[in-house]
Amino acid sequence: MKKDFTILFSVNLVLRIIMQGLLPIFPIFISRFGVSKEHNGFIIAGAYLMLLFSTWLNGKLVPAFFNAKTLFCLSVFPLVAAIFLLGQAQSILEMISVLTILFFAAGFNITSNGILIGYFSRSETAGKNYGIIGMSNLFGSIFGGFIVGPVLFSMGYDKGFILFAIAFAVTGLSSFGIAKPSIQKTNNPVTFKITKGFASLLFASFLVTILIHFFLFTSSLLLSKQGYSIKDISIFSAIGMGIAFPSPYIMGWLTKRYAPISLILAIFLLTGIAVTILLLPISIPIYLIGIAFIGILSFSLRPVVMSLIFDWFDEKTLPMAQSYLGVGAWLAAIVGYLFTGMLLQRTGQTNTIIIGVVILITATIVLIFGVKKQVNAEQVEKPALDVH
Repeated sequence: MKKDFTILFSVNLVLRIIMQGLLPIFPIFISRFGVSKEHNGFIIAGAYLMLLFSTWLNGKLVPAFFNAKTLFCLSVFPLVAAIFLLGQAQSILEMISVLTILFFAAGFNITSNGILIGYFSRSETAGKNYGIIGMSNLFGSIFGGFIVGPVLFSMGYDKGFILFAIAFAVTGLSSFGIAKPSIQKTNNPVTFKITKGFASLLFASFLVTILIHFFLFTSSLLLSKQGYSIKDISIFSAIGMGIAFPSPYIMGWLTKRYAPISLILAIFLLTGIAVTILLLPISIPIYLIGIAFIGILSFSLRPVVMSLIFDWFDEKTLPMAQSYLGVGAWLAAIVGYLFTGMLLQRTGQTNTIIIGVVILITATIVLIFGVKKQVNAEQVEKPALDVH
């Protein structure tokens, strides 16, 4: 069991180092091809659309075939190819094509990883286990900030992405050593019911996750406008994420002691602070505070949400629940990048940030009034899975 968690952690860590390290500099990387802010947002939103599609598709395939391990392993090959080719792209069409493959394969890898964690967990350890994986996400952002930007800055995009492809290939191939979960198959169709509480949780999570990409897009362009390079922005991002370093594990641990809704509301509050401070003139201290709070949202929300819903679903429907959460997260990225670029271009910074605050207030209201009944009325005891 420890070997399986170690492999899942390691594969997720290296992929997150690359993907999270690219997030703060994606707008700058894409701008190399001469696109506007608005079209820049369109391209990133399109890439996240592929993440959304593959995450949804994964949720359909796993309940039907119970092959989360197979999908997890197979996704490694297109990921390696796409990471390699991203640095070789010479035109905007080539870059968009490679981004499409990269994000499509990443959706399968990330979602299958989460499903396998659920299969290997018991109800009382779910929050802790997802918190540990959340730590790998946060490690990825910290190391990604210190590694991706400086490597691409010093080696160039072509050689830098070759190095990243080799690193992920070495780690990704270890996924074939994961044990296959033993799940009792049935000929009965898997039925999945979206309750009012789960729908409210999905919508609230979707709204607040928009603000992750809202902050990253806005702050990166503001810092770039002040003359900071991709190396500078990457390092500042890593430092800010480092401040949020223990939050996923702490939140996973706190789920045993405090109501998950209270923890989610605390995360929402920090997110509100991060968005609001963008109204101030952008500076490094302001950016570090904001990126730290966004780091807490990015990597602590999922462990808390998973601990909340773990007993709402059995082993057949849990992958579909995770898939819906994943689809909501990637849809939030699409909306975040798509509309942030449009709003900045057409309404200006202040009005855009005010809209972000309104989004957060709406998410908080939905969470408080929509999820409470589900928490009180639907705590269904779920047996753990045997893993051989």
